[in-house]
Amino acid sequence: MHALQERYENGLWLPSLVELQFAEELARLHWTEAPIQAAKRTAPAGSDRLSLLLDNTAFVLRYAVARDLALLPLRNLVDVLADEADRQLPPSAEAARFNETRVQITDLHDGLFVDL
Repeated sequence: MHALQERYENGLWLPSLVELQFAEELARLHWTEAPIQAAKRTAPAGSDRLSLLLDNTAFVLRYAVARDLALLPLRNLVDVLADEADRQLPPSAEAARFNETRVQITDLHDGLFVDL
């Protein structure tokens, strides 16, 4: 785990878009054994580096809470990659739909439309 984080910090590992998306999903998870195991099972192809780290994580979560110091390096890496995903990944179609929404307010007294 530490080696992967060092490689990322030193620019020797540039996560793929798939890895960034997977990290974003992991960052949103409730960190208990079952969700981590489910994430491991459904990890997308190309996210092997991160999904391999989930084996030990699920085992640790069987006996410890998500705030355990043993999990802190992985959680930090996931958070950093999720932030990177926010910067690099294009906005989803759902977000784009809201950006294009136009609102009209009617002034009932004058009957004029104000376009925002």
